[in-house]
Amino acid sequence: MEQRQRVEADVRLYGSLFTEAHPEANGKDFLKNLNANSLSVVTVYVEPSLANVATGQRFQFERYGYFVTDLVDHT
Repeated sequence: MEQRQRVEADVRLYGSLFTEAHPEANGKDFLKNLNANSLSVVTVYVEPSLANVATGQRFQFERYGYFVTDLVDHT
């Protein structure tokens, strides 16, 4: 099997900024509805060519997944 080269990189995953769809509804203080978990920083592996890209360049990564039929709940 061919071994692929890879480089570690930290990426930032952004989720919903607020815990509610309408954080100011009914006079609520929107600051009390901030989602403390809206940012996740994870370490991933990327192509070596990305190790020296310029600041501010944008990339969209394709996710590969692995799937298997469930042993118990397969119909």
